[in-house]
Parts: sequence; C-alpha cells; structure tokens
Amino acid sequence: MDKLTQLLEKATDTDRVELKIHHNAQVACLKAYNDDPTALRQRDLKSARDALEDVINRLWPVYFPDEDRVETVKEAIAWLRAKGYKIANSKFYQDCKGTKKTPAKCRRQVDGSFLVRDLYLYAKSLTYLGDPAAGLDQAHRRKLELETRKLEKQTALLDHDLKVKQGAFVPREEADMMRAALVSILEANVKNMLMTHAGRWIAWVGGDPQKTSDFINAMIGF
Repeated sequence: MDKLTQLLEKATDTDRVELKIHHNAQVACLKAYNDDPTALRQRDLKSARDALEDVINRLWPVYFPDEDRVETVKEAIAWLRAKGYKIANSKFYQDCKGTKKTPAKCRRQVDGSFLVRDLYLYAKSLTYLGDPAAGLDQAHRRKLELETRKLEKQTALLDHDLKVKQGAFVPREEADMMRAALVSILEANVKNMLMTHAGRWIAWVGGDPQKTSDFINAMIGF
C-alpha cells in the first residue's frame, strides 16, 4: 500500500480533501501530457507531482511518525537521480557539509542517514532532468506504433487472402491465364466465322473493290 492510500485511510476529513485535490490534479496533468506530450504539459505534470509529494511529505510524519529514510550518502545520491534530478557526487558531499557561516543545504541526521522529506526539500534546488521513465514511455509508444502497423499489414493480407478464397479477387497469374484463354477463344471464333461465311460474302460483293462498304456491312450483320 503506497503512502497516499495509507494517508487517505488515516487522515482527517480536511487533510483527506487536500490530498484528493492534489491527487486529482496530478491525474488530470498526466492525462493531458499523454494526450499532448509537450514540454509545457511535462512542466505542469512535474508541478502537480511535486505539489502532491509536498503534501504527502508534510502529512506523513503527522500520521506515521517513523519516517522513511536512506542510510548513506551513496543511497541518497541514487535516490535523487532515480527521481530525475541532476546531482554530482562532489556537489552533494559539499552541500551536506556546509560551513560555519552557511548551513548545509541538505540536512543529515546524527546517525548519518537522510530523511526522505529532507531530500525532497533539497531536490528543489537541483536541476530536474525529467522523469527517467519518460524515455521508456516514448520508446514503448514507438514500439506500439510499429506493432500496430505490422498488425494492420497482416490483417490486410489476411483479408485479401480471404477475399481471394471467396472469389472476390482473382490472383494476377490466374487472371492472365483467363485473359489469354478468352483471346484464343475469340480468335478461333473469328477464324471459324470467316471460314464459314467467306464464300457468301465474296458472292455478295462479286469480288468488286467498289463494294467494300457492302462487304463490311455484311460482316457486321453476322
């Protein structure tokens, strides 16, 4: 069970309303980003996530006194990077030390551990590189596009094969053979007609070239 769910179960009505408002805002921003993945939508999503995390981090110690923490500097740096923040090892070490005049930017507990809520506060001073999962989401969307296109092509081929089997389409080779057969039949019929009626046509025109039109009319009549 995540922290939000636990807080919603245990928080007062007032705190529960605040949590739900920020959660709904994050959901709305996530949907807007998925529909229109622009830099502006990404910033809105980050702001909504940060606002919800701030509320959770503020209310969590109230209802659950034993706070989450990371034990070492190495784990703290890994936690920050996993959240999408740019941080160099040397910078983090320096920010944890501070000076006599300047307090440490990232508060460290006496036992050397870091409270998660302190890391969240410290992260606000860092450069946010974006959600590490965003690139994976983009790659996943690209993969889905390619798979969708592949399936569409496969579906089109299957649909074509089905129509061929149902007689809606005739394969090219089969169509060429049918056309060749029809031409042969037509040629044979013409030859047969000429052989059958040639004598009658010649008699009609008497072998006279001047009667060519009569010869043509006679052929058309058959």
